[in-house]
Amino acid sequence: MDEIYRYSNFNWVIETQYDQLNNLKKFLNKTEGVPYKKGLSTSNNSNQYWFLGHGADYSKNTSYQQITKSISKLVLDKLIKYQLLFEDINLKPYSCWSVTGVKGSFHKVHDHGLQNSICTITYTQVPEVMNDEEGYVYFIMSNEIRSRSYASIPKAIELKPELGKMIIFPSHMLHGVYPYPDGIRQSFNLDFNIKDKQE
Repeated sequence: MDEIYRYSNFNWVIETQYDQLNNLKKFLNKTEGVPYKKGLSTSNNSNQYWFLGHGADYSKNTSYQQITKSISKLVLDKLIKYQLLFEDINLKPYSCWSVTGVKGSFHKVHDHGLQNSICTITYTQVPEVMNDEEGYVYFIMSNEIRSRSYASIPKAIELKPELGKMIIFPSHMLHGVYPYPDGIRQSFNLDFNIKDKQE
């Protein structure tokens, strides 16, 4: 079942379920991607592997193409469902990576840029027990597009990682991840540029 946290047409988060999780896990098990960590939000005991961007390009890999196509369709369906999309557009992948972390690793507060983009997080592995918001992803919600200062008081929402859960959000939203609990937490992250249908 979906859940949407909407503060405006600019600041929102959608929780949904990715129904092709097995195909995604097979892809991740067969490929490692290109390791890259320097200067990114991931901290402590975690590894980050890129499939598009930072020296990686899996764009011609058949399995990767199928996954990005299915995620793109799901994202478009949700944007239409929640009336967040008012134009006929394409979603073009511009950045893709996976993160595997163990106890104590976390993500500092960051965004994915202020460009016209949509981001997704899909959980492919989570610890069996997660207590007290350990490993939760959090988002800073406001009634406006992020700028140097907020006119309204921002609010944080915290979402629990669950196997197969997908989170969809605009690239400008500030977010981070609390330190992970015992066990392994793995996510697959895919960001899209919004393109006119003619492009």
